[in-house]
Amino acid sequence: MVVFVDVADTLVRSVGTKRIPMPRVNDRVRSLHRDGHTLFLWSTGGGDYARATASEFGLCECFSGFSETEPHHR
Repeated sequence: MVVFVDVADTLVRSVGTKRIPMPRVNDRVRSLHRDGHTLFLWSTGGGDYARATASEFGLCECFSGFSETEPHHR
């Protein structure tokens, strides 16, 4: 299975300047990765921002790629 994860309000919530990780989502990302699924992290803030966020929460190795655009639904 291929899974696309959004940074904003999925992986992390922002309240003012404070960034709050979403532990249940982060745990699910790790679980999906362990189970062999392919994950991509995207953000309108850009691929570098998505990668930095994954790194901040120790999740970089879980993602196969980082994107600045929302995946298209089929």
